[in-house]
Amino acid sequence: MSRTTLKDIARACGVTPTLVWAVVNGRLGKITCVPEKKRLILETARKMGYRPNVFARSMVKRNVPVAALMFNMTEANRVRGSGYFARRAAALTFGLEKYQIESLLVFYRSEEEQIEKFDALRSKGLIGGVISNLIPGANLNFVSCLVDSGVPYVIMGRPRIPAVSVSPDGRCAFIGECLKHVGARRAYLYQEMENRPVLFPWYDRPDYYRFDYAPLPAEESVTADPENLIVFLGADYLLRSPLRFAHPFIAEEEQLEYLIPAGIPYALFRSSASNSERAVQILAEWMLGGKAPQGDCRQTLPGGDLIKIVWNGPGK
Repeated sequence: MSRTTLKDIARACGVTPTLVWAVVNGRLGKITCVPEKKRLILETARKMGYRPNVFARSMVKRNVPVAALMFNMTEANRVRGSGYFARRAAALTFGLEKYQIESLLVFYRSEEEQIEKFDALRSKGLIGGVISNLIPGANLNFVSCLVDSGVPYVIMGRPRIPAVSVSPDGRCAFIGECLKHVGARRAYLYQEMENRPVLFPWYDRPDYYRFDYAPLPAEESVTADPENLIVFLGADYLLRSPLRFAHPFIAEEEQLEYLIPAGIPYALFRSSASNSERAVQILAEWMLGGKAPQGDCRQTLPGGDLIKIVWNGPGK
């Protein structure tokens, strides 16, 4: 089915394409159009399914209704496939479309690449806003660049400096219970940064994931120590790691439960889209209405419903 054009609407209404363009774009200016004719044009455009060319419109209004969705795409994320990335990208894309904001997917593998791609898109005038996740422990420079740029943005995660962000809470609030069950004294979050495994120490405090920002090298002397609990956000990191683990524990979303190896204790979650919806709302209000959030604007939202904890391994 071909796309409806201004000429199609003009032909149906018996007017010129110039008048149709002025009406649908709200730019009549000195062009005369009686209210009845204006209503006819708008109603005809709606019935014919007309959608304005957002790029052409941006050239006139000097704004760009396109948001870059920036995702850290590691090898582990590619393995997950239908997990975090697929659901998050879909929620953000369809959410922005309701505000007539188009989406541009941008993948990065390091903070340096994240900054480089953002600067290129901004300098060429290709984007009018950004929603980005973060690399844990390596986001200070990117967040500073984003804040100083003046481009509307929302960060999904916990930035290391004050910034407009939304983040889930409670995904690992059960770590204390896990420590007691296995008899360990310390907990670490296992991640990969630039294809290198790292560990984030856990502290008993009301913070995002309750894990420190500064990572430590992932060494078997730590992971195989019975005093240490190693937490994985997704089974793929454990499956890929060559290290031995005395007490591994997996926090996984319910659709990917089949990835969890037998004998490994895990917590199963039902993911929540609330942080995606809030990120879309904040960015749309900022891009379309110039309504920039005030101050730090950190918002902590539910990170998903805990369905069950399964203790497959021996306790203390």
